[in-house]
Amino acid sequence: DGDALRIVRAVRFAAQLGFEIAETTRVAMKEQAKYLRDISAERIQVELTKLITSDNPKRLVEAYNLGITEIILPEFDEMMKTQQNNPHHLYSVGMHTIKVMENVPNTPAYRYAALFHDVGKPACKHTGEDGIDHFYGHHKVSEKMAKDILRRLKMDNATINQVSRTVLYHDYGISWKADEISIKAFRRFVAKLGIENAADFFVIREADVAGQAEINAEDRLID
Repeated sequence: DGDALRIVRAVRFAAQLGFEIAETTRVAMKEQAKYLRDISAERIQVELTKLITSDNPKRLVEAYNLGITEIILPEFDEMMKTQQNNPHHLYSVGMHTIKVMENVPNTPAYRYAALFHDVGKPACKHTGEDGIDHFYGHHKVSEKMAKDILRRLKMDNATINQVSRTVLYHDYGISWKADEISIKAFRRFVAKLGIENAADFFVIREADVAGQAEINAEDRLID
């Protein structure tokens, strides 16, 4: 078991300390990744949490390339494989997610909320007749999936609740363009979200927009 866990630990150390993994080591890690199935969820979660709360959460892509997430977080593989043919997006769901993770504080709750805010998109993808991709209702699917994944990883209930709530409301649809802003709409929004949760929403929302295309980004900050 210890040998297999070292595979995740190596990527985590690379993320924390900023070093590159030698190619010969990468080959061996890829071959041994399948043995991660034998590692307990709690131990996997400890390493995954340290990896994504590091200064280099983008190293999760390295875990994907090495076949690690295929075993410990297959939902991320689906995100990496899901393209977004949409004028608001430049990246696959997975790469957009990495950008959002890089733009939120490095607490477990924020990083997991960023990681899972669009986890439901692959299941919700619909391509219109014009060839544009849409992901209707993905926030609700993402909330359920985030809960299920974090429970599977034996995360504590407080973090699960905070993450799932932030994921559910991350795409809340209200237009706050300068000429349309309404105190009434703002109060309705805060009442629905809860004043104690508003800060989480704004952090994730701003990071979400930062990881999208530049077109009309200002208008979409709370749109």
